[in-house]
Amino acid sequence: MNFWNNYLALFYLVLVKGKLFSYPGDLGQYTRFFGMAAEVCHPSGCLSRVTVYICFLMLLKKTTLKLFGYGKPYLGYVFRTARARALRIRLEEQVLPQYESEYMLQPIGELHFVGVMMDRILQYGIILFFVSALPLLPLIALAGNLIELRLSAYSLIRKTRRPVPRRLAGLGAWNGVIAATTYFSVFFNAIMIAFTTEFVSRELYRYTHGNLIGYINSTLSEFAVADFEESIRLRLQATNNISFCYYKGYRHRPNETEKYKHNDEYYYLLGMSFFMIILFEHGVLLLTGILAYAIPDIPFVIKEHLAYEDQVLSVAKRKS
Repeated sequence: MNFWNNYLALFYLVLVKGKLFSYPGDLGQYTRFFGMAAEVCHPSGCLSRVTVYICFLMLLKKTTLKLFGYGKPYLGYVFRTARARALRIRLEEQVLPQYESEYMLQPIGELHFVGVMMDRILQYGIILFFVSALPLLPLIALAGNLIELRLSAYSLIRKTRRPVPRRLAGLGAWNGVIAATTYFSVFFNAIMIAFTTEFVSRELYRYTHGNLIGYINSTLSEFAVADFEESIRLRLQATNNISFCYYKGYRHRPNETEKYKHNDEYYYLLGMSFFMIILFEHGVLLLTGILAYAIPDIPFVIKEHLAYEDQVLSVAKRKS
């Protein structure tokens, strides 16, 4: 549930909004897919909305939840201490022993650190999934985590009871979650760069024309006002006296045989976008494989020290 609460709106902005729109005169898009087909992005693109939502998620929402999380143990401690002091006053005992004062602290539940780990995984996923939309996102997360580190340490030491330590071999099932998030984020970023941004179309235009002069006009298609519904057509012609309008898309002109259908340039860009996804994904996986091979899991010094300890242990066993 936390996954959908944090990611669903972002996935909609990146993958759905503006992708189902056809052309202005298509009235069926207002009922298709519950009306989502008629939604379009701002002229600046959907990534601006994604950036705003990420800033809200990382700053405002997280700050509010953390203030509530840190304030809850403090308020519980104040309430329980005041009740205990009132009882001591009635019993004519003014000093509260240390063990009783520490018992008044907020107890740590068995699933406390599961929630903490869940927050870390959600933040890790947001950074990996949407770093293409907001490149400063890792820096924002680092600054927030440094502040949260000190607040968490203060809350754990001063406002909660001492947790019972338990030895664990590792992160357990979280390793699989982290690995799945990492691999899926590569594919998601490739899709976002290929279909949500204008990177592919812009670079292809630059490659074929040598510059970006006239690029905006090349992304627009023509629509005849006469093809609108009668009420809309009469209102536009009476107020603006225009015959054509333009919308973002790669479709045939109204005077062509297959008017308002996708043209050859659309399918060319679609194929190049899929090629870019494959190229980006394989490039990232190849780079991570090279880095994983170059950086050993166990440093050479530690591996050498472990081998020396095994040799000393075997010599001691033979002597005994």
